[in-house]
Amino acid sequence: MTIDELERAVRSAWSRLTAESPARWTPENPAYLQCSATARVVRELLGGDVLIASVTLNGAARGLHAWNRLRDGTELDLTRDQFRSGE
Repeated sequence: MTIDELERAVRSAWSRLTAESPARWTPENPAYLQCSATARVVRELLGGDVLIASVTLNGAARGLHAWNRLRDGTELDLTRDQFRSGE
C-alpha cells in the first residue's frame, strides 16, 4: 500500500463515529478531530512514532494535535488540512 492509497482509505473512513468528539465533528471539515485515531492507525500499519503537540491560535491554546514520524524519519500528517484558521 502506498502513502497515497493509505491516505485515501483513511479519509474515506472518517465520520462522526470516528471523531474524537462526535458532537463537534462536521462533514465540512472531515479531518477535524480525527488526528488521534488516524495517527494510531498509521502507526499500526507503518510503524514509527506518534507525535503530539499543542495547537495555538493567536497565542491561545486550542488543543492537541497528533501525527506520525515514520521509521525513516518522514513526518506524515494525514489530518493536516483540518487547520484552516491559522492554527
